Amino acid sequence: MISIQSAIERATTFLKRKKIKSPRLTAEILISHVLSLSMTDLYLKRDNLISDDEFRKFWELIIARSKRFPIQYLTQEVDFLGLKLKIKEDVFIPRPETEILTLKAISILKNMSINKSMKANKNINNNKNIKTNKNIKKNNHLTSSNEKKLWVLDIGTGCGAIGLAIAKNIPGCFVYATDISEKALKVAKTNAFNLNLSDRIKFFKGYLFETIPSNLKHKFNLIVSNPPYIPISEFKELQSEVREYEPKIALLGGEEGLFYHKKIISKSMNFLKKDGYLIMEIGHDQSEKIKEIIKNIKEYKIKEMIKDLSKIDRAVVVQKIE
Repeated sequence: MISIQSAIERATTFLKRKKIKSPRLTAEILISHVLSLSMTDLYLKRDNLISDDEFRKFWELIIARSKRFPIQYLTQEVDFLGLKLKIKEDVFIPRPETEILTLKAISILKNMSINKSMKANKNINNNKNIKTNKNIKKNNHLTSSNEKKLWVLDIGTGCGAIGLAIAKNIPGCFVYATDISEKALKVAKTNAFNLNLSDRIKFFKGYLFETIPSNLKHKFNLIVSNPPYIPISEFKELQSEVREYEPKIALLGGEEGLFYHKKIISKSMNFLKKDGYLIMEIGHDQSEKIKEIIKNIKEYKIKEMIKDLSKIDRAVVVQKIE
C-alpha cells in the first residue's frame, strides 16, 4: 500500500515527464476524485494509506491524462459559475470564457426583472378601480405565472451550462434550450434534474432554431449562444486535448469561423421581442467581422463587446431595436 502523499508525488513526477500542464494539481484532482475527498480533506489525510485497488484506479486516470485525455472527461464533472455539472465524452466542455458571457446575460435579465416589478407596482398603484380579488386577477401583472416570466433561448446548449446557470440565478425566467446532439441533451437533462431545475428549462433536439415551436416567435427576451467558432484552417493548431477528444461539431464554425453566427443573427430576429437581446460568444479575432455583419442589419444594434480576462473581445451583446 501507498500513502496519498506518495501517490501524488509519484504521479506528479510522471506527468511532468509527459509535459502535462499543472502536474501536481492534476494528480490531486484525480486522486481526490477516486477517493471521493474534497481538496481540503485530501490535504488533511495526505498521510493516510490507500488500497491497491484505489491506487490502480488512480493510476489508470494518470495514464489517460498523460495521453492528453481531458481531465473533465476523466472526472466526468465540470464547475461552471459554482454549479457542479456532469460531463461526458463527445460533449463540449464549458470554458471559463463562457462564464463571462453568462454573467452578462444574468445581469441583463436581472435588470429586466427589476423593471418588470417596478412596472407592475406602478400599475397596481395607478389602478384605483380594483375592488375585488376577481378584478385584481384580470390585471396583466397578476395573471398566469407564465405571463410574468422572462423567456430565454439557449442555442447549442451542450451540457446545459449557460441555460442552467441563467435559470439558477433568475427565478423569474423560463429557459428553452436546443442542441443537435442527442448525447449532449441527455447530459443536459441530467444536470437539470440534479440541480432541481427540470421545471424551469425545456430541451429541444434540432439544428439551431428548427425545432422551436412557431408559437414562440417574437416571445424571447434574450437569446444566448456559444456557437462553434473555430475556423477550419485553425483546427490543426488546437491543443491535442481539444482536437483529439472534443466533438468537432461543437468546435468548427466554417471557413471564417462565423458560419453559425450568421445563421443565428438572421434567424434570431424571428424569435426575439422588440428590445430583446442577443448575446453570442466569438473567437479572439472575430470582433471586427461580427461588427460588420450586424452593422448591415437595421433591426439590430450592438450594445457592447465583452472582453475576457486578457482584454480580448469575447462576446457581442446585440439589442433588437425594431
